Amino acid sequence: MEKNEVSNLKFNFIIITTVLFIAEIVMVHFLYSSLNVFSTPLSIYAIGEYWFLITSGLLFTSVNYMLISFWLLKTDLPSVQLKIGSILLQTVGISTFLVAVLQTDIEHTVTIHGKLHVVAAHIHFVLLPFSALFIAAGIRENSLRIYKQVTFAFGLLCIATILTLLFRKVLHIGGYSGIIQKSLIVVILFWILYSAQTLRRYSN
Repeated sequence: MEKNEVSNLKFNFIIITTVLFIAEIVMVHFLYSSLNVFSTPLSIYAIGEYWFLITSGLLFTSVNYMLISFWLLKTDLPSVQLKIGSILLQTVGISTFLVAVLQTDIEHTVTIHGKLHVVAAHIHFVLLPFSALFIAAGIRENSLRIYKQVTFAFGLLCIATILTLLFRKVLHIGGYSGIIQKSLIVVILFWILYSAQTLRRYSN
C-alpha cells in the first residue's frame, strides 16, 4: 500500500470516529434526559443502557491520539520537544483507553475501577495541555506554522479550563462543571480533527 493511501486511511479513520463521537456526546443528552446537562460529567453517560456510545467514542479517541503522535514523529527531523510532546500524547492515549474501560463510580459507591478511572481521567487532562505545548514548541517546519500557533493556543485553553474546574467552588460555578468539562472535550475532538487534516496535508 502506498504512503498516500495509508495516510488517507488514517485520516478517514480519525475523521469518521471523531465526528461520530461528537454526535454521540450530543445524542446521550437526549437519551439520558433525566440527568442535569450542566452538572453531570461525561463519564456518567457511559453507565446504563447506552454505555457503549461514550465508551466506544473514548476507545476510538485513544487510538486517534496514538495515530497523531506517530504522525508527528514522522515529520522531518523531529526536535526533542516534539518527541516529548508525542510521548506525552501517547500517554494521554493510554489514559483515555483506561477511562473508557474502567467505569466511574456513581453516587456514594467507591470501587477500585472507579478510583482508577478518576486517576486516568486526571492524567489525561493534566498531560494533554503539556503535550500540546511541547508539540507547538517543537515544530520547526514553516509549512506547519499555523498548526503550531493553533496547538499552542489549544494548550493554553486547556490549562485555563482545567484551572477553572479546579477552582469551581471559589468561582461559584460548581453547578456548571459538567458542561464546562464536556465543552472542553468537544474542543479537544476538534483539535484532533484539525491535527489529522493538517498532518495528512503535510505528509502528502
